[in-house]
Amino acid sequence: MKTESQRAAIDRWKSGTNLAETQPVEAIEEFTKAIELNPSWLLPYFWRAMMHSDLKQYERAESDFSTFIQRYDGERDELLAEAHAGRALVHRGKGDFQQAIADYTQELDINPKSAQGHLGRSIVYDELGESELACADFDQSLQLDPTIAERVENRPAGWKRYREARGSTGTG
Repeated sequence: MKTESQRAAIDRWKSGTNLAETQPVEAIEEFTKAIELNPSWLLPYFWRAMMHSDLKQYERAESDFSTFIQRYDGERDELLAEAHAGRALVHRGKGDFQQAIADYTQELDINPKSAQGHLGRSIVYDELGESELACADFDQSLQLDPTIAERVENRPAGWKRYREARGSTGTG
């Protein structure tokens, strides 16, 4: 049976999720209240991290994603993989590319079929000038989800040159 505090935290979390798309600042306030009411419940940390990330409040987002990841006691599942992906985006936004690669790699260790994870890591490798690694991850993302080619405006800069050197034009 849930305590009054736990029920109140759930209500605040629900309120935050309803506000998340249109009112991220207010959503953050609701997630913060949910955390204050039940600090051991991790889901509001995850959601608040996503809102901070959307607002480019990278230090706060990193802190909340890290809290979620460190305290997560479930199986290595999709939610944990998403937290690593979220933190990877934060690291990329901060220009900390090595940490971004580490988090994308953690995401892919948990969910190797994540086309978005391979794509994200590909972009970071490309930003570091690692065109062979960037292209390998980009190719893997295409194998997992061929529609990525239609949705991605900027392939890794070295992708075409790398594919030509391998004697393959690939998709697109």
